[in-house]
Amino acid sequence: GDKFYLYNEYLTRSHIAKKEGDMTEGIRLLIWIIEDSEDQYTNQIAWVKYHLASTLAFAGATKASQDYILPVIINPSSKYDNTVLHLSTNLVATNYFQLKNYDKALLFFKKSFDKYDQIDFKMKASMLNNIGLCYKNKKQYEESLTQFLKARETIDSATRQTEEMLFLKYLLEGNIGSTYQLLNDL
Repeated sequence: GDKFYLYNEYLTRSHIAKKEGDMTEGIRLLIWIIEDSEDQYTNQIAWVKYHLASTLAFAGATKASQDYILPVIINPSSKYDNTVLHLSTNLVATNYFQLKNYDKALLFFKKSFDKYDQIDFKMKASMLNNIGLCYKNKKQYEESLTQFLKARETIDSATRQTEEMLFLKYLLEGNIGSTYQLLNDL
């Protein structure tokens, strides 16, 4: 009971600190919550680990981010909800991409895409774009182009297109064009 409210207070303070540019304080508060928790396998602690890992990744500490988030998806608890597992898997994939480990990034992007069918059009298109970028960096241009085209089709099939989706479509058009150019140069 009381710890739940204390953790929420510290989580709120962490968000405020990060918003104000004090990443160190934000990270310190999140680590305190994790270390203080008696049960590391609650959904709430999985979310705190996700927030910590995404903050560390944003701050450029990609490997430290992986240390906190990989256990959430490698050994998930039945208490975790699908949203935290999906976002955590996607974060792991993004971290591997940042580390230029495109094979592992592909593995986790595909795992996230295949496992969580409850994701929206924008997220599906974004993940297909990321898969395409992995193939592009591996110089597998035909597969890359296939993924970019699937992403564009996903956005086009949405009944309502948000500003974010239109921006993603704009990025996709650039990725499609540059990939066609790479294919023509072969």
